[in-house]
Amino acid sequence: LYSSAASDVYKRQMLEYLNNYRVMKAKLLIEKGSLPFQTVCSQVGFRTKQNFNKNFMRYAGMTPKEYRESVRKKGHTHWTPQSDQSTTIFN
Repeated sequence: LYSSAASDVYKRQMLEYLNNYRVMKAKLLIEKGSLPFQTVCSQVGFRTKQNFNKNFMRYAGMTPKEYRESVRKKGHTHWTPQSDQSTTIFN
């Protein structure tokens, strides 16, 4: 029973990590240009746009459309995995 519960926790944690990583990659694709959201969704590994939108909202705190609009208004934030710091880049 314990190993089954531990396994379930591990799977949930891995899925959360994976979805957070996918959202970070999606943010980078959105920052780079004007790809359609469906293209971004499939390129980062989400099977449906609904799941993409739900996870984007969960990990980014806004919808993909809101994120794109914020990038266009004030430049954008680029996440650097090596430093785990954000750097503001202005257009």
